[in-house]
Amino acid sequence: MTARTLAAVVTGASSGIGREIAARLARDGFDVHGVARRADRLDELAEEVTAAGGRFTPVPADLSDTDGQDAAIAAVRSAGVEVGVVVNNAGGSVPVPADDPEPVWASAMALQFEAVRRLSDAFAEGMRQRRWGRIVTIGAPLEPPARMNASTVAKGAVTIWSKIRASELAPHGITVNTVAPGRILTEQVVERLHPSAEEREAFARDNIPAGVLGQPADVAALVSFLTSDEAGYLTGELIHVDGGLRRAAW
Repeated sequence: MTARTLAAVVTGASSGIGREIAARLARDGFDVHGVARRADRLDELAEEVTAAGGRFTPVPADLSDTDGQDAAIAAVRSAGVEVGVVVNNAGGSVPVPADDPEPVWASAMALQFEAVRRLSDAFAEGMRQRRWGRIVTIGAPLEPPARMNASTVAKGAVTIWSKIRASELAPHGITVNTVAPGRILTEQVVERLHPSAEEREAFARDNIPAGVLGQPADVAALVSFLTSDEAGYLTGELIHVDGGLRRAAW
C-alpha cells in the first residue's frame, strides 16, 4: 500500500488554505474529494485540477450540522474509493456576541469540532484495515485571544482529541496531527482582519519575525509532508506555520 493510490478528503476546499491543500494533494497524486458549501467554487477547482492532470471530485455539503456531515460521508463512500487521508480544514473565526450566544456556540462546535471528529472516525476504520492513514486538522495555537472566540475553543478541543486519537491509532499505521497557521493571506484576513495592504504590512512588521504574512501554499506544503509515507513516525503533534509569530517555546 502506498499513499498515492488512495483518496484524500479535504473539507473547506473551496477557498483559501483548503483550496490550496486540495490542489497540492491532487498534484501529489491523491484522488481528492473536496467538501465545501460553495459548489460553484468546487466546480472551478475541479476544472483546474483536471486540466493539470489530477483527480478532484466536488462534494457540496454544509458541515455545520449532522445532516450535512452525514451527506458528505455518504457521498464519499458512494464513490467507492479507499480513503487514506482526511484533512479537516472547514471553519473560521467566530467571535461570540454578548447577547444570545447559544446558536453561535452550537454552530461553531458542530463545524469545527464535531465535523472533525465524525468525518475522521468515519474513515478511520478503513485506514486501520489497510494499516495506513493520515488525519490532519487545521487548528489554532493554544494561546487564548483577548476576547472570546468559539472557533478558538473548538480548535482547542480538536487539538486534545487529536492527541488522544494519535495514541489510539498509531499502532495501526495511522498518524493524527494538527497544523496551526499564523496570519495567512486568505479571504478572512484580507476582507475582515486586515482589509488594507498598509494594515497587513504594519502587522507583519511589528509582530512576525519573518516580516510577511504567510501564503496558503506554506500550509499546504506541510500538509503534503504530513500525508506522505515519509511522515509515518510523526504523530500527535501541533505544528505551527506562522513565520515566528508564536513566541512560546512549547
